[in-house]
Amino acid sequence: MRSFMGTWRLVRLALRRDRITIPVTLGLTVAMVAGSAPALASAYPDYQARLEYVISSVPSIVGRFFQGTIQGVSLGSILIAETFLSAVVIVAVMSIFIVSRHTRYNEEIGAGELIGSMEVGRNAPLSAALIVAVVANLIVAVVIFLFLARVPALSRTGSIFFVSSLAMSGIFFSGLTAVTVQLSDYRRGANALAIGALVTFFMIRAVGDSLGKVSLGGLRVTASWVSWLSPLGWASQTLPYYANRLLPLVLLFIGFLLTTLMGFFILSKRDVGSSIFPSKPGPARAKSSLTSAGGLARRLQRNSFYGWLAGFVLTGLMVGVMVTDFRNLFEQNAVWKQLLGNSGATENFTASVLGVMFPRMAAMLAGYVVSALIKMYDEEGYGRIEFLITTALSKTKWFFSHVTTIVIGITMSLAAMGLAGGLGYLARASVKEVSLLNVVLSSLANVPAMMLFMAIILIVFAIRGRFVKTFAWSFYAYVVLIDSLVRIFKWPDWLSKLSPFSHTPAVPSSNVDIWPLIFMTIIAIVLFFLAADLFRRRDLNLS
Repeated sequence: MRSFMGTWRLVRLALRRDRITIPVTLGLTVAMVAGSAPALASAYPDYQARLEYVISSVPSIVGRFFQGTIQGVSLGSILIAETFLSAVVIVAVMSIFIVSRHTRYNEEIGAGELIGSMEVGRNAPLSAALIVAVVANLIVAVVIFLFLARVPALSRTGSIFFVSSLAMSGIFFSGLTAVTVQLSDYRRGANALAIGALVTFFMIRAVGDSLGKVSLGGLRVTASWVSWLSPLGWASQTLPYYANRLLPLVLLFIGFLLTTLMGFFILSKRDVGSSIFPSKPGPARAKSSLTSAGGLARRLQRNSFYGWLAGFVLTGLMVGVMVTDFRNLFEQNAVWKQLLGNSGATENFTASVLGVMFPRMAAMLAGYVVSALIKMYDEEGYGRIEFLITTALSKTKWFFSHVTTIVIGITMSLAAMGLAGGLGYLARASVKEVSLLNVVLSSLANVPAMMLFMAIILIVFAIRGRFVKTFAWSFYAYVVLIDSLVRIFKWPDWLSKLSPFSHTPAVPSSNVDIWPLIFMTIIAIVLFFLAADLFRRRDLNLS
């Protein structure tokens, strides 16, 4: 057991390093799920109200894609549809980041060798990371259950299966990350592999649920066999508050054990700091484009851009193809009616849907901006910028080379999302209510909000670079979830107005107010220059 020596000391170290990020993530997940239960019980107080929700949701392919399958008329079914998959994604990403940070990241920055020089076994870092991830998921489950148990309309048995499925999903992805951290020699690569698997599993489950069969009574959906090919499908097929299946939980646990054992096995076959798929050395001579600041910025941001571009295209295509399926859901659901009424789009139904959906999709995909800006922080933290500014390149020019590259990437990604959505809509819709150009413009209307989102993070980067990662991901979570949280908890509307994406006008529309777009663009540009000046004045933060 000498290979596990020092595990508990590393657990304490990991908890000390994550003393902010883990509680914030746990609090967000608990607030979203536990806070939704009483709010949904109030919104759907009786059988008739819940029946209307189920009838409007069951036939919707879009609803199945994002929310999973509905299983009967109960508050538990509504709770699962509204919160379960979102919570699963949050705990999965939390688990991925915990394991990669305390294993691969330590090796990447050289801390792995320092830790290994002490009385620490070879397997201790990975063991400690997995313990922290597992405990974090178990705490989420216990706390959420304590809240759900206080809601009379929710059975305690169903709540146990609900939180167990949620926790086991996060635990499964901690085991999966134990493998990916052995494959890549950089934390970003390991995270990309794990999150790529998460996205793939989500899409497989979404396809399987979308292909499911509606029961004769029209009150539940039986998922296709395709859903069983995905661990997220296993989690959904636990069917809390309906069937309370144990088999999917067993499958998730077996998956965790197998991936964990595989991670330890691969770890035993490699040296500290190495990986199964090491980064290949670059060419002996650099391309001429890399001699400029802009060319270097484009090269550094390239891989992240391509990955997120695929997400933008897929999202746009999904919205375009399924927009016709929104009609029943939107016209019969009071919440969606309110969203459409507040959108300001009065031209036609499709225009109203696009005016509501694209800003929300853009907020979700703003993670591209966060990942790109964190790349700037990494260049500074690892000291690579120090070598660049010793040449004729100034800090301001380096700053704007990345800003310009990211803004171009935002514009291209949103245009691609609109183009994919427009083509999907034209291919599916029998009656063409909007043109391809209008769909593209609806997507591009989110460029100012995305720029303002980016500018706010850049101000924090320019003032306090070390804090930018925490702030950026927290701000991202805010803009993604604030609309739902305001609706669930009945918070003041001004909280949602703090999100730049809430000010994007409904496009296409016959009476579009372009002034919010102009104001957001001007404010973003001003903040870009202010951030550049603040960055020029402060010292570099080197890890």
